[in-house]
Amino acid sequence: MKAFRLIGMISFTLLHSYSTFAQEIDLESFVEQNFDLQYQSINYEDIYESLFIYHTRPLNLNTATEDELTNLYLLNRTQIVSLIAYRVNSGPLLSVHELQVIAGFDPSTIKKIMPFVTCSKTLSSLKSELTNQSQQTDNYLIVRHTRTIQSKAGYQNDDGYLGSPDHVYARWRLSDPDNFSLGFTTEKDAGEAIKWNDQVKGFDYWSFHAQIKNMGAISNLVIGDYQLQFGQGLVFGAGFAPGKGAETILTTRRGNTGLRPFASVIESGFFRGVATTVELRDLDVTLFYSNLNQDGNRQLDTTYSADEEFFNSIQVTGMHRTAKELAAKNQINENSFGANILFQKHPRFNLGLTLLSNQFDRPIIKKPTTYNRYEFTGKQNMVGSAYINYTWQNVLLFGEYARSKSNGQAVIAGLIATITPSIDLSMVSRNYAEDYHSFYGQAFGETSRVINEKGVYWGISVKPSRTHQFHAYYDRFFFPWIKFQVEAPSDGFEWLARYTFAPTKKMSLFLQHRLEHKQVTETPSDQNLQILIDRIRRQSIVNYQLQVTSRLAMKTRVQFSSLNLGYERSQGLLLLQDVNLRLRKWSINARFALFDTDDFNNRQYVFERNVLYAFALPAYYGQGTRQMLMAVFKPSNKLNIWLRIARFKYLHQDAIGSGFEKSIGNIRSEITSQIRFRF
Repeated sequence: MKAFRLIGMISFTLLHSYSTFAQEIDLESFVEQNFDLQYQSINYEDIYESLFIYHTRPLNLNTATEDELTNLYLLNRTQIVSLIAYRVNSGPLLSVHELQVIAGFDPSTIKKIMPFVTCSKTLSSLKSELTNQSQQTDNYLIVRHTRTIQSKAGYQNDDGYLGSPDHVYARWRLSDPDNFSLGFTTEKDAGEAIKWNDQVKGFDYWSFHAQIKNMGAISNLVIGDYQLQFGQGLVFGAGFAPGKGAETILTTRRGNTGLRPFASVIESGFFRGVATTVELRDLDVTLFYSNLNQDGNRQLDTTYSADEEFFNSIQVTGMHRTAKELAAKNQINENSFGANILFQKHPRFNLGLTLLSNQFDRPIIKKPTTYNRYEFTGKQNMVGSAYINYTWQNVLLFGEYARSKSNGQAVIAGLIATITPSIDLSMVSRNYAEDYHSFYGQAFGETSRVINEKGVYWGISVKPSRTHQFHAYYDRFFFPWIKFQVEAPSDGFEWLARYTFAPTKKMSLFLQHRLEHKQVTETPSDQNLQILIDRIRRQSIVNYQLQVTSRLAMKTRVQFSSLNLGYERSQGLLLLQDVNLRLRKWSINARFALFDTDDFNNRQYVFERNVLYAFALPAYYGQGTRQMLMAVFKPSNKLNIWLRIARFKYLHQDAIGSGFEKSIGNIRSEITSQIRFRF
């Protein structure tokens, strides 16, 4: 018995150590390799925040539902079906490495999901014998400071920014993935003042949540800030939804993430109040209430409204640097309530209903232009939907239908199919009416809003071997009504193809090309009428990565784009070199880049390493160079320290930026420091 307990202790220690090591992942590189989302009109911060949640609270492979496994966007249909069948026939997994004996799982897939999954449930009884406290509890504090070195005009003008150029961020979290989560996030953006009054409580932004899970019939309860994701995002669309990108299959479908705490510094797109999910046999019922103050400028104009104050729109930037920006803070009060009912009697089939009501204290009234004809107007909106997910063998069918108070409708339907062990296909069709209104919707599509769009998407993934992989998609879309800079109904298409060659575990090369064809409005100099012209954007990428030694890794990238706007053509080019070095308690990351773009339309985006849980996606435009150097020091398991400096140097410029963001000279640099302490 003693020998068995000793073996168990050693095994658990090794597994726990490996799990801790595996979780130290560079999330920027992970996103870039799997999704390559640059140039998409999506919220990168929200995607990063969602990855952060999976990273700090790994998904338990022994209890995860089919929907939760799908939501990782890392496993295909064959792998998910095989994993669930293995659990039924052989019992719970003892280690993530046991995936190697399950059909469809190769070493590269296992390595990819390691930072986001665990098998901890199976070790619970052993852990109770080995320790008096839960090894799963995570208790940490992060404090970060960022500052642009060059002085900007907003800090030199009496009517400019109210606060200092320091960006300060702090985050505390105490959590156990299966039981509870407690934490807060606070932030002061550069230019914002630290005050204490009715509008500002010290730092400009605060977020707090308290979550309890698995209390009998109450499976989830959150007080404070939270988000909701159900169906395909027509009504509730929070969380990780990368959309179109280099991953052409798995990201086309959204899953029922459900209720989750919100701890991001994104100052919009969340609820503030109380929400709970109750399990009733085959039903999961989620109820919620929210009372949230949002930003907007009060207006009183008898042209639009007789006597009542109104707003043109809700502001979502979260910036309160100037007196004007601060005056708009928390001027709109929004009361929201609703429910979701999810029926799931069989693991391969679920059906759900959603309802959301939004009530504002003052009406939202758009300017009466043709562009705004179908936009939401009024104080109250209600939207509901029905959605379904069904798996038949290796085919997943999904869809959602929604209707808003305006009688505007939205519908999306699609499938993901594994044709052979090496070929996957996907298809998504959507139709979002121009008068459909959903303030929290975020569904698959060409634009960031669920409105005024029709389209059909096809994706394919071919993996004949670990060495060779091919991904491609084609998307055809239509806009039945006018939209920004397009003063007529328009259409377009987009396609992407990527080939990846990885002859060894240490070396990989991918080639990618993307073409986007849209229409925009132009008024010729010799005419008074506006006409539609073609806007064709092409982008090509060559990316080479090499693990030189166990301590040294390098990445070389060439990125080229061109834009045809009618008869005019412009181009952009980016060359970069990354070097990453690990030396015992130190990690050194460096980047050098050269860029040359004709205009802002050809700006280049590439993910850049940043301090842990921070996000960096600088825009390269104009002519110049960029250097980045980051050092990470880990003196102990409890204490980590980061120091990072990044610098743009532009050619042929004597000033950078405009307005309050303008700085004199051709150099723009910033320095970031961060500390994380685990209690």
